[in-house]
Amino acid sequence: MFRRLFPSGLRPRLMVLIAFMVGACTALMVFQAVQQRNEAVRAAESEAVLLSRLAAAYEERSVAVARHLLGDIAQHDRVRAAHARAIQPLLEELRAGEHVSLLAVADSTGHILASTRREERGADVSTSRWFRGAASSGGFLIARAPGRGESGGEVLRGAIPVRDASGRLLAVASAELESGWLQEVANHAHVPGRTSVVLVDAHGGVLTRYPPGPAGAPDSNIVIPPDARAEWLQAVHGGDGHAHIVAFSPLASRTPGAFYVGVSVDQTAAAADATRAFARSLLLLLFAGLCVALVAWFGVEIAVLRRVNALVSATRRLREGDLSARTDLPYGHGELSHLARAFDDMAAEIQHENEHRRKRERALQISEAHKSAVLESSLDGILVLDSSGRVLDCNAAARKLFGCEARRGEHHSAAQLFRGIDLTTPAHPLAPGKRVEGIGRRMDGSTFPVEVGLAPIRDRGDWGRYVATVRDLTERKRWERSVQALTFVDDLTGLYNRRGFTMFATQQIRLAARTGQQVVLVSVDLDGLKAINDTFGHGEGDRAILEMAVLLRRSFRESDVIARFGGDEFVALATENEMIGAESILERLAERIALRNERGDLPWTLSASFGWTRIDAASAPPLADLLSIADGRMYEAKRAARGSAVRTPEPLPGAEADEDAGLEPRLRRPA
Repeated sequence: MFRRLFPSGLRPRLMVLIAFMVGACTALMVFQAVQQRNEAVRAAESEAVLLSRLAAAYEERSVAVARHLLGDIAQHDRVRAAHARAIQPLLEELRAGEHVSLLAVADSTGHILASTRREERGADVSTSRWFRGAASSGGFLIARAPGRGESGGEVLRGAIPVRDASGRLLAVASAELESGWLQEVANHAHVPGRTSVVLVDAHGGVLTRYPPGPAGAPDSNIVIPPDARAEWLQAVHGGDGHAHIVAFSPLASRTPGAFYVGVSVDQTAAAADATRAFARSLLLLLFAGLCVALVAWFGVEIAVLRRVNALVSATRRLREGDLSARTDLPYGHGELSHLARAFDDMAAEIQHENEHRRKRERALQISEAHKSAVLESSLDGILVLDSSGRVLDCNAAARKLFGCEARRGEHHSAAQLFRGIDLTTPAHPLAPGKRVEGIGRRMDGSTFPVEVGLAPIRDRGDWGRYVATVRDLTERKRWERSVQALTFVDDLTGLYNRRGFTMFATQQIRLAARTGQQVVLVSVDLDGLKAINDTFGHGEGDRAILEMAVLLRRSFRESDVIARFGGDEFVALATENEMIGAESILERLAERIALRNERGDLPWTLSASFGWTRIDAASAPPLADLLSIADGRMYEAKRAARGSAVRTPEPLPGAEADEDAGLEPRLRRPA
């Protein structure tokens, strides 16, 4: 989504980046402007507090002159005597101090006894604020006086009561202060522009201000906090409609009813200065951004786009198949020069590689033809399978083996061609050189033994195809069976020989041990074989051996192991269960020998001696030991008297102590 909205051209992208930079700078400037505005407000507050301290300190020194002068007057004996004629010369003698334009003494009733201003002598001032305040207080105070001073400014009057030892009011000494001192306070404290100095009384009323007029000063009474003896800040609205911060410091703090000097700083003007500075910086930034955008717009065309267009043109030609396309740009040390050089080198390499590719394709075609000839001439069947086990291709030998041919859209499945070998999902292909045997199935339904080897074909990192090599094992299996017959089977009888009996009897004992069964080992000896050979010839001797082999097969089960050890010796290993035991097997064998002799078609009588033992397969001794014991019992039976039985003294380890086990009598002697 963002990529679609973002322009793709170099110039528009450059303009967007410049716009982002200007926006980021604007945001930074806005943040700085807000910080500067706050700093300006805090600086105004600090400046107001500092100026109020300076103004209060300077005014304190000015008022101190009047306070000390009036204190001297109040302590004079003439004043305490309240004689007007005696007080007037005293006032004339005292020079008026700085900012003190009048000295006067009034009696306890409020009539002026003496004054340095002639027209005020004898006047009644009992109702004035300064007289009533001094009469009711015990020390120096300052109050507003009616009228204007000689300089035209507002008049303040300082007064101090004169009392006797009992505290009775005798007179009130006063001195008149003009507000012109307030201007000198401002000038001495170096009050900057848009800053005014105000004087308020203890009730918060604005007595006078500098500069005069409502502008730049509070237009309402000031709320005096309870702890007015300390400095405090107060936000007010001036007569000019601006927000001001006023810092107040107490004036003559040691005098009851003291006044307060306040320095008002215009917060609105300070914030406006910061806003104007921000506007100027913003305009300058926009102008600089516009200039940069214009320079970038036309400079990109000259410095970048001409070279880029040459590269684009050469790339288009190369894409259309013109391998001789080049940029034809002069090489330098810049990035575009490096890009042009790299493109030209790449185009030359592609042209060179294309020529080699054509040669390799020709060689590959020849190689594919050779490989195809080799595959078709292979005697083994070769199948190409995909990951799902479908046959994609096969050689002539495979088509001959399975009677099929892979055609487009008619691919056979490996499940149809093999049984016992799963090639449908070869997630783990056979290791190279490893082959497995199974059953192949032709299209007509016939089967044959095969040997299969599987090798993966790696295509782009994935094992997507496999090569299966199939070899027909029909002849080899036939040969193996012939070899096995020669190795494990007796040539005359078809029974197992000694080697075959040893291998299969051992397997039978292990199987019986897992199932918890008992096994019976029987040793049989054909009686009178030598006499038959000597009397009737070796042909009849072989016939006697075959007759005994047939009777043994009919007496024992198909799962039992029967063998001929050579000459007239036979051995059988059988497993017992609840239905069939050793006794029943031997009785059946004796009956079959007797029945065979009763037929009367033999020139000799078939007779045999045998010995047997029953053992627990789980704890059976070695097979060789069992054979030795069974043979011993059989030979004891041969030596026994006719019709008698000989018992074994002790059973073998693992064999049961059975009275019937061990020896059986000879059935019949040969004629």
